[in-house]
Amino acid sequence: MKLKQIEEIATRQVPIWQPALLVSLLLAGYIVVPLISKKSSTPQKTVSSGSTLGVNTIKDQLNNGIHNVVKPATDEIQKQAGVVLGIAQQTVQQTVQDVASKSAEQAKEFVFDNTFGKVLQNINTLPSDQQDLIKKAICK
Repeated sequence: MKLKQIEEIATRQVPIWQPALLVSLLLAGYIVVPLISKKSSTPQKTVSSGSTLGVNTIKDQLNNGIHNVVKPATDEIQKQAGVVLGIAQQTVQQTVQDVASKSAEQAKEFVFDNTFGKVLQNINTLPSDQQDLIKKAICK
């Protein structure tokens, strides 16, 4: 059954106007599209009334004047920012050094209290003759 359908399709003749129409549309597209794109891609020349009236030169002078005013101000701001950052850095360094020295001092006190302090407390609990012997041994 399917074989018969395939034979019918193979024997059919394609009308000549369909491929001709397809080829003519493709050719028309290849010819017309570049023409349209050339017309739309050409830049439009506009006449600026500012250039004829000297507006551009006034604009340039204003930009230069603003630059001359703003440049010293930004330089001064940068200089002041550097000074502030320097002071902040010194303050942070001093604070870190203070905290480190205080921490070291507290660590020394902690170590002393937990080592020699405990030994001295134990020595004070001994009888006085043994305390004298330990003091003599330590002082040698």
